[in-house]
Amino acid sequence: MPDGPTASAWPARWGRIDVEDVIALTRSLVARGLADPARLFVRGQSAGGFTVLNLLATTRLFRAGASLYGVTDAPHLATRTHRFECGYLGWLLGDAQSQRDCSPIHRLDTFTTPVIFFQGNHDSVVVPEQTLSMAEALHRRGIPARVMLFDDEGHGIRQPHNRCRMIAAEMHFFLEQGNGQG
Repeated sequence: MPDGPTASAWPARWGRIDVEDVIALTRSLVARGLADPARLFVRGQSAGGFTVLNLLATTRLFRAGASLYGVTDAPHLATRTHRFECGYLGWLLGDAQSQRDCSPIHRLDTFTTPVIFFQGNHDSVVVPEQTLSMAEALHRRGIPARVMLFDDEGHGIRQPHNRCRMIAAEMHFFLEQGNGQG
């Protein structure tokens, strides 16, 4: 039997087990000299954006993070996203209290790390208000948070000119947060 979580351990643990895995991998890379602990940045899109935000609420390993159209408030998302998406939030996250507990918007008191957000204005999966409310909440706490909205995108930044703009903005943000080290 392989080490680590089994398929039965996954349901209702999203937002926790993925964060534990990334932290363990990051610490292993640093310990083996394969990653510089002063230059760690993290990015993720959609579910990965949710993981990024939960990582930043859990650990101070990273200098900054990029959340690309990531979930910030699971209970609220369930009321706003289309039926396909809301149907499996319980399976992934657990009951309503678990969904709240692992939603980054409800973990603001543990954030210290700057974040850049990328979001399509026509996203019907993770609606733009998820990103906007999270960024505003971080601003109120004095945490650097930038938002780059794309008027002609939905769930995913797909158009080549927008992808180029996004990558350039993300790299610029990471360089700023790394004090120009790159």
